[in-house]
Amino acid sequence: MRQYIETNGKITVNKAWVMTDAHQIARRIGGGKAGLARGLRSAWTSAKMEVRVQIEVRAGQKRFEALAAKGPQVLRAMINELENKDRHTGIDRQMLENLHAAGRLIVVRG
Repeated sequence: MRQYIETNGKITVNKAWVMTDAHQIARRIGGGKAGLARGLRSAWTSAKMEVRVQIEVRAGQKRFEALAAKGPQVLRAMINELENKDRHTGIDRQMLENLHAAGRLIVVRG
């Protein structure tokens, strides 16, 4: 069972997984209601984190596909423009990394 559910392009927490995991944690640590509360907190936090990761992964894929759609010549020009700067900021380095990844995506798709 996954920690998230994807419906109509929207990713949400799988509450059935949260409850199952919370009960497993509660059985492991014991403590009755306090153990279940602790299990719920732990499972909910884990599921929310996984949802955030999945949303970021999907957004990254969309960014790469949008860059790859520009074509290899435009990507090469953008890469050259960034590489020829004297100083790079963190945003420049991230953009350069994204451009190189989009270029690899074009090569893979052939």
